[in-house]
Amino acid sequence: LDHAGPGIMGACVLGLVVMSPDNLVEHQIELLRVLFDACPNQAPQWLSFALQLEPVQAATAGGAGGADVIALFHQLMAYQPRLEHDAIAREFAQMCRKKAGAGGNGLRRFIPPLAPVQ
Repeated sequence: LDHAGPGIMGACVLGLVVMSPDNLVEHQIELLRVLFDACPNQAPQWLSFALQLEPVQAATAGGAGGADVIALFHQLMAYQPRLEHDAIAREFAQMCRKKAGAGGNGLRRFIPPLAPVQ
């Protein structure tokens, strides 16, 4: 995966946000999870590369929130527990495909609350 990882991640993210039909988005989410499970140290770098692709940038430029959403998605995928990756990726895909609507929270609902100060 070391050599093919960036290309696989790029294809996966493109499928997730614009290329795959709606009924195959879940397959892209699963592939994304597998890449993070198999290569936890390299996957965030590959994701960073994939998020720079022009079709991904264009998909987030409209109503999805642009660079802020891309940065938040990358941060959540890189630092949140793996158990939440599927839900995070699903929300990102819906935002890019202009189908999000869960109260406008989008990806922000995955940001953990701050620990109370003692």
